[in-house]
Amino acid sequence: MKLRTAILAPTAPEIGPFRLRRPEVDIVLTGVGPYRCAAAAVEAILGGRYNRLVLAGIAGAYPGSGLSAGDVVLVESEHSADLGSWSEGTFSPKFAATYRCADLPSGLSLRSVRSCSVAAACAPYIDRSGAEIENMEGAAFFHACLRHGMPFAELRAISNIVGEPFTAWSIPQAAEALAGALERLLETFNEKA
Repeated sequence: MKLRTAILAPTAPEIGPFRLRRPEVDIVLTGVGPYRCAAAAVEAILGGRYNRLVLAGIAGAYPGSGLSAGDVVLVESEHSADLGSWSEGTFSPKFAATYRCADLPSGLSLRSVRSCSVAAACAPYIDRSGAEIENMEGAAFFHACLRHGMPFAELRAISNIVGEPFTAWSIPQAAEALAGALERLLETFNEKA
């Protein structure tokens, strides 16, 4: 059996346009959030069918990042920023960790960014310094892949500026942009194979 790349995505709308373009590619819907994503990544790794995993989805860009809806980025690092405790109305991070992509794909003309992985409740209180985007699953995905020695990449399409109401998010535009970038990424992997 030939090993191949699997695309992991939190939700069907994020990956829908890509699925229509490339129905032959294995897509794993992980569900939203770090625990679901980590469990799905480990399942895919232990299944032994894949030689690479790609996490693909939408993300919010931090104000001042220079990113806007429809931009697609490669994530070079993920910071697990939301584990901690509250004391006197202040959030204190604990167990924070930064994970790096060991083999960042090249030749895609995509900006490489740093990301914070946060749960919605803690998002306003975490240290965002040095990050351009935020999402919910990335750090858990990086951790699972690094722990098991699985080559990986993460692509994110910007759907919103962090802090905008959900009604202002541009999910269809981001999903279309993500589909095109995923096709280019898979072509790059095939050229290297």
